[in-house]
Amino acid sequence: MQTLKTVRFPMPTAGSKHVGDQLLLLSQKKLRTALFTQEAVLKHLEEREQVPINRK
Repeated sequence: MQTLKTVRFPMPTAGSKHVGDQLLLLSQKKLRTALFTQEAVLKHLEEREQVPINRK
């Protein structure tokens, strides 16, 4: 399974110039594919940092 990633947050308001601003990228096949599994995410990582959690 593969899908293309679009960013929809925050949602643009009706009439905004940003309502369809990703359609051009979609038509040019420039959108990134979404990563659905941990294996896929780890394969595409550029850097990994573990941050300790301070629990009281």
